[in-house]
Amino acid sequence: MHDTSSAQNKTCVSFCAACCVRKLLTRLPAGEGAFHVFRLLPSSGGSASAPLLQTAHRVELLRDNGRLLRRFGFEECDAGSKNEFRGVRRGHLLRVLADSLPPGTISFGERVSRLVQQGGSAGSPWPIAQLEKGSTIEAGVLVAADGARSTLAREGLGLPPPGYAGYTAYRGVACPEGGTASLGIPLDTIRVVWGTGVRAGQYALNDKEVYWFTVFNAPADEAVPPSAEARMADALKYVKGWAWGLEETIRSTPATSLSRSRITDRWTLGAFGKGLVTLAG
Repeated sequence: MHDTSSAQNKTCVSFCAACCVRKLLTRLPAGEGAFHVFRLLPSSGGSASAPLLQTAHRVELLRDNGRLLRRFGFEECDAGSKNEFRGVRRGHLLRVLADSLPPGTISFGERVSRLVQQGGSAGSPWPIAQLEKGSTIEAGVLVAADGARSTLAREGLGLPPPGYAGYTAYRGVACPEGGTASLGIPLDTIRVVWGTGVRAGQYALNDKEVYWFTVFNAPADEAVPPSAEARMADALKYVKGWAWGLEETIRSTPATSLSRSRITDRWTLGAFGKGLVTLAG
């Protein structure tokens, strides 16, 4: 697709792993994009299709043996009352974003093969990306959000490949029968728990669901447990005997929804973009 519209009408194009989103950030006030997104999500009431968006105001830093290290509110941090934390399922967030866009904005099954030009100069003002099917897209801003193996990061921006950070994570969303209250997790609090070589965290998405994670030191070539049940047992192994209801939280998670991933990072000299092209995520 070749867009010949004026600079005033140029829009942001974002590429994820399997789709491209055109006109994603048009007419949002500067610096308020994230808050505009949150306004699209319900902050009270809620339903199965549009669950409550829970806001956290406090943080608890804990030890695995039950010791409280520190408890503080966001108002005590440098930015004071401007700090904000909200948890929401990624799938629900994507549905809300997609539903807020005009029909035809999102194209599925589109992958970038190369960056034709970066834009930002007099001779080539706009970035242009070529898709695998042969067409091109020109935009005011191009955001590569296509994961750790990003084509644009590697081919277009020349960034170094991501490297293994030395630890692996399990993540999940628990759905306890008695709701979050049965796990003793305050609705307004983020919990981070430290053990030896293991760190875990949990916070409520709403009064029925709890997001949790565990991060643990592991060799890069460690074998992944072959089944959902084996991964569940492996995740429980790292928090065995821990306080703060972590074992109960993990057991309340459907085994098939458990995710395991090697944590990678990408070191640069501080620049994640060139011209009007940048990397996100």
